[in-house]
Amino acid sequence: MNFANAQSLWIDKTSHDFGVVNFWNNDPFVASVKNTSDKTLSFLPIFYHQDYKVWFSHAKLLPGEQGQISIVFYSESKGKFDKKIPVFHSLSGDPILFEIKGQIKDFDPNAMLVCPTVNDGPTYNATKLKIEVRDFDTDQLLNPDHIAMESINGKKLELFSANNYYECLINGGQYRIHSHKIDYQTYDALVDIPSYQKKFVVYLVKKPQEPPIVEVTVENPTVLDTTFIMEETIIAENPVEEINDANEDVMVVEPPSPFTDVLFPEIELVDTTQSSHIHAPTLSTAYRYNNIILVADISTSMKYSGKMESLNQAVDVLVDAMRTQDQIGIVTLASTANIVHQPDFVRYPDSLKGLLSTIKIGGATNGSAALQMAYTLAEAHFVPGGNNQIIIATDGIFSGSGTSNRELINLINQNASKGIYLSTIGLNTTDKGQLFLKNLALQGKGDFIHLHGQENASELLLEMIKQQSIIKN
Repeated sequence: MNFANAQSLWIDKTSHDFGVVNFWNNDPFVASVKNTSDKTLSFLPIFYHQDYKVWFSHAKLLPGEQGQISIVFYSESKGKFDKKIPVFHSLSGDPILFEIKGQIKDFDPNAMLVCPTVNDGPTYNATKLKIEVRDFDTDQLLNPDHIAMESINGKKLELFSANNYYECLINGGQYRIHSHKIDYQTYDALVDIPSYQKKFVVYLVKKPQEPPIVEVTVENPTVLDTTFIMEETIIAENPVEEINDANEDVMVVEPPSPFTDVLFPEIELVDTTQSSHIHAPTLSTAYRYNNIILVADISTSMKYSGKMESLNQAVDVLVDAMRTQDQIGIVTLASTANIVHQPDFVRYPDSLKGLLSTIKIGGATNGSAALQMAYTLAEAHFVPGGNNQIIIATDGIFSGSGTSNRELINLINQNASKGIYLSTIGLNTTDKGQLFLKNLALQGKGDFIHLHGQENASELLLEMIKQQSIIKN
């Protein structure tokens, strides 16, 4: 704890290091302050500054009263920052000197780059968020065994239990939510929660039940019919003798042993020429390493006509083929953009397969926000000389949170010039929707594929990635 003017004022801290922040979103630095004097403490006005805003929970503190000083930092530039901010008060001619520092790697889509207000209130929208945990299939409220929430920079939020839900204060932005309950799959996702959102639902998916183990008791163990064996042997020998009389070279194939059919009746011979349909091929060294960000539409219209099922199957085939040196991230596209899988190397493909099937479908289609988030992730995980690819999968034309078509195209063109290309997947989309998606892929120097129930639909995404990542001589 720190003391400033020990006879008049107590402050718990005067400095804070945010560290390295991947997605800066103007998280506030908050210090507790207590008036330890016998006089009323008044904070003097803070003049407007575009780099920071100081907010006082109380304009005045009576003797013995405690309050908070919050400082919000704004910046247009990435990199390190170190800011010293003086706060004057009535108990002394010397200011309290606060210091905040850190390193910004990139900005959250909701981050403010310049202080937006000059009033005396907070410049960040701290709101109360209600969190419910529900069963994915039945939509019934659940009481989880564990639930936790933290901001993008790792700051844990305090959750308050209230009847069948939880409450916490948020500033708006990206948060990681972790929850688990016995007999359910673990929920671990990075989600985007705007400051105006009042409620968030965590959907838990039940684990598939293990099939029961059936014990088979064999009564009257094998009794061989030697007469049958003798007859089969004689029948097989006769043609061989006739061929030998013709003085031709022959290859004698012995009849299958009756032990195989009797003792192991469940074993079937597999045609190895069809093995390519059993396991997806693995990308070889003939292909460049991949950095793929999949943007998946989960708006309401994706519920119908097997669209999400087709996308799931295509993603599963792709994941099976990817190497541990390949990276993949998944962003969902609905009313808001959410990161459901942070870009990472494909070390555990089974954890990725079927991931989209665990996400509740619904909402509008805010495509530009999802694309902006995807480009930010792709740039942060850029693979020099690799296949850096955004793939957006949707069933139609998406809108974008105040972003015009021209601005959207400019965003795509700018990133394509950096080597981050855009491809599109149409899922049972109309002719107009296909034309829209084809144009986006053209602007993004990528490809377009249409999944509409054709026999080889699940392999089209993999084939597209092969074409984009193949090393050409």
